[in-house]
Amino acid sequence: MVLGDGSLGRTEVDSKGKPAFRAELEIERAHSAFYPRIMILERAKSSGEILFVVMLFNMLVWTARGAEPTAFDLLKEGNRHIPEEVKDQVVQIRSEKSRDGLTPDTWFIRYYDIGARTKETELKFENGKSPRLRRPFRLFARAGAASNVLDQAKLKVDSNVALKTAQKDRLLEKLQLTNSQMTLENSEDVPVWKITFWAGKAREPGKTAEIGKIFVNAEDGKVVHRDLHLDRIE
Repeated sequence: MVLGDGSLGRTEVDSKGKPAFRAELEIERAHSAFYPRIMILERAKSSGEILFVVMLFNMLVWTARGAEPTAFDLLKEGNRHIPEEVKDQVVQIRSEKSRDGLTPDTWFIRYYDIGARTKETELKFENGKSPRLRRPFRLFARAGAASNVLDQAKLKVDSNVALKTAQKDRLLEKLQLTNSQMTLENSEDVPVWKITFWAGKAREPGKTAEIGKIFVNAEDGKVVHRDLHLDRIE
């Protein structure tokens, strides 16, 4: 039964017959499917709390899918945490080296920001936590440029798809790949995933080595370049 006016904050009756905010109910339903003894009830009394509820709900959806959020998932989420004039002005998406398996869990999204000293603002997403906003200082690096902004209409191949494509490359498919690091940025006006791999050494069990990079076009999903050094694992 609906008790409110149809907005995000309207109330309904929960499983115990008590009034509850719609946002509370959505989180309760999503979370209880996996943690039936834990209830998350965060009242959306202000715009800041509504934002918190939406963020938390997104994290629960990713958990429900049983996978880390992809780069494009975080790209959408990022627009909630940056100034209006910076939205969609993405010049680079990159990850840290993955830790457990091939899928990275720490990502950085760099934006062109004309109001920043270096013309860049960056969001860091780490292991499902709330993102951190910062303006990186690079002593000798060139300032960001509007010409480097990614054309998001061309971004059709997400990080998980690009990673699978690179893994299946004929030169890598028989190797014991252990870690990856991913970067998406323009290369001559074409968005390209640069994927660095590490693999187990053949004669030294338990040890790994960086073996180079596979480049995947983020618009059509094709491998466009290889820079591999497979001799490092012999």
